Amino acid sequence: MNRYLKVSVMWISLPTLTGFILAWLGRGHGGASAMLLIFLFLLGIAGAAIHCEIIALSSSKFNNKIYATLCLLVVFLSIAWLTLADPTCTYIEQDAAAKIGKHLAQLKYNPDHLGAAKFSKKDCSYSYTYTGSEGKIEFLFSPWGDIHTWDYDAQR
Repeated sequence: MNRYLKVSVMWISLPTLTGFILAWLGRGHGGASAMLLIFLFLLGIAGAAIHCEIIALSSSKFNNKIYATLCLLVVFLSIAWLTLADPTCTYIEQDAAAKIGKHLAQLKYNPDHLGAAKFSKKDCSYSYTYTGSEGKIEFLFSPWGDIHTWDYDAQR
C-alpha cells in the first residue's frame, strides 16, 4: 500500500472512529456529539495532510513536494470553507409550525391562541407566543428540532 495512503487512512480513521464512539456512548445536548464528530474528522484530515506534507518534503523528488504542497493547500482551503461558511437553516417555518402544533396537542392547549412565528436569524430558531387561559408561554423551536418553553407567569 502506498505510504501516503497508509498515513491518510490512519489519520482520518482514528479520530473519526473516536468521534463515533463518543457519539455512541452519550448524546450531547444541542448537537454536541455531531459537532465533535465533524471536528475530529476535520482534525484527522488536517493531520493526514500535514503528515503527508512532511513525508513529501523529506523526499528527494521535486514532483512529490509540488503535489504535496498543492494537496495541503486544497485541504486547508476546504477546511476553512467548511468551518467559516455561512450556516444555513435546515428547518422551514412549516416544519416548525407542525412540531409546535403537535406539542400543543400533547399539552391539550388550544392552537388558536398561538401567535405568529418570529424567526431569529442569529440562532436559526422560531419562537411562538401562546396567550391563552393557561397564561403567556413562549415556545422556542431550536435548529436541532427541540422545543423549549418559557412560562412568563411562572417567572413572576
